[in-house]
Amino acid sequence: MNAFHWNRKKRTVYVLGAYVANGGTLMAYHVGRIMHKYFGYDCLAVTYDDELTRPSMYEYPDHFDSISMDQMCREVRAEDVLVVNPSFSRFLFGLNLPCRKLMYVQHFNTYPVIDGFCDHYVCVSRVVQQYLKLIYDWEPPIIPAFIDTERIQSDPPWHERNAKQVLVYGKQFSGELSEHCAALLQARHPACDVEFVTIQAGNHQEFLGQLPKFRYVLSLTACEGFGLVSLESMAAGCTVVGFHGGGGLEYMQAGVNCMVAGYPRVEVLVDALASLVSDPERAESMAREGQLMAPQFGYEVFEMRWRAYLEEHLP
Repeated sequence: MNAFHWNRKKRTVYVLGAYVANGGTLMAYHVGRIMHKYFGYDCLAVTYDDELTRPSMYEYPDHFDSISMDQMCREVRAEDVLVVNPSFSRFLFGLNLPCRKLMYVQHFNTYPVIDGFCDHYVCVSRVVQQYLKLIYDWEPPIIPAFIDTERIQSDPPWHERNAKQVLVYGKQFSGELSEHCAALLQARHPACDVEFVTIQAGNHQEFLGQLPKFRYVLSLTACEGFGLVSLESMAAGCTVVGFHGGGGLEYMQAGVNCMVAGYPRVEVLVDALASLVSDPERAESMAREGQLMAPQFGYEVFEMRWRAYLEEHLP
């Protein structure tokens, strides 16, 4: 154990699952990083499972030492802060730890019952806020997630990309939904000659590097707290068709910068895709609108919003 874990003089921010490879914990890592950078907190990553033994999907600008949950529970002090995702609600740290607790609520389906005893809650999108209002009668503020716009390329231009392949992305039921959409597209629009493909990537940067090969991205994720991949696809200059998942409505404007519908309306998606493939000028215009909008969700905006929130609530 590192000696500085004992008799510390500085306040510490603990980030639960900071190095777990998903978008929600990546956002929590960056909240801890902002607290370290601008508010003088020591930052510690609290391990959840065996995430440190596996190659990470993501890159982390700053490396923070890691400790176990048990060690955190022994060492945490009243002046410290825990940043936690709602998926860890079963540990009920809001009730059981003496420190201040900040929950960044980034979804509505990763927990059966939320830990209702944290000191601060922030929502990633309006749909998450609406869910908390409906179920718990809370209305926390909203700070959207970010995409790393500086690492997303948009070359080659849209009109030079593959017109015959559609990149398909999804989470829940993705394989079944992809097969169903392909069959439905063939049945309803046999003249629409496109192939559905997926990206095989070892990490997030490799995935981002593949996006500019495609004109079209079909998102088949039924439920999203926010929806990073669709937004990254827009930033890369792709035309996005798919389910908005709820959270995607934070940045999606149907008929303007994308073509989207609510799950499970697959027939709407395949009709929209066929219409755009047959009208490339309209499809390219939507891609251009999406690319112009994406910087509104860059890291600088995320950092500015979190700094303002933390200055007000965690002096």
